[in-house]
Amino acid sequence: MHMLKTNLSSYPAYTNYSVGESINKTENGLTLNSEYYKRYYSMIDAEIYFGDTYIEEIHDITWNFKQQQAPIYGYNSYLFDEVALGNRLITGTFTVNFTGANVFNKIIENASIVKNINTSVAVSGTVDTVSSTTTTKNTITETSDKEPIWNKLFDIDIMCTGNISDGSASHIILRNANISTCVGELAAIGGVFQQKYSFIAQDFTLVN
Repeated sequence: MHMLKTNLSSYPAYTNYSVGESINKTENGLTLNSEYYKRYYSMIDAEIYFGDTYIEEIHDITWNFKQQQAPIYGYNSYLFDEVALGNRLITGTFTVNFTGANVFNKIIENASIVKNINTSVAVSGTVDTVSSTTTTKNTITETSDKEPIWNKLFDIDIMCTGNISDGSASHIILRNANISTCVGELAAIGGVFQQKYSFIAQDFTLVN
């Protein structure tokens, strides 16, 4: 993974390391096993990549891991005896600063880890492939509403730089993300024009 080279002069003079303690409870009370340095990260430590493309204009990003689960009760059980684990889904949003009408769509289109979503539709036992159709009216090209707006899957890599142990990065990688909605707003109070996107992702990988 490519890491941006940042001049030392751009880093804050103080980095927020803290002393952590490894403590266990025993029959004789608390036992201190060891002390160690731990690192707290902030937004200035993070870089966001879509595939291998650095996203400079991203303002914020949130994500939520959810795994379906259901309690299983035996006959006459008051408390559940087992937990059935089902499918999982990642949902999230991110906000980017607006720099042009089609700038961000081109970023998604050119993200280096991509694949087309299957847009085939099953009809009466047969498979019909959805095709793109266009019509021209007053020199404006209109696209069929059956064509996906965002038909690419891509990885979102949240990379936190400067790990205390060896200077490597920590990664939270959201696998096979796909955008579902986009919200934009211009307000009289001013500020930067931004667009907020919602997405789902198939899975995640943690790298430390």
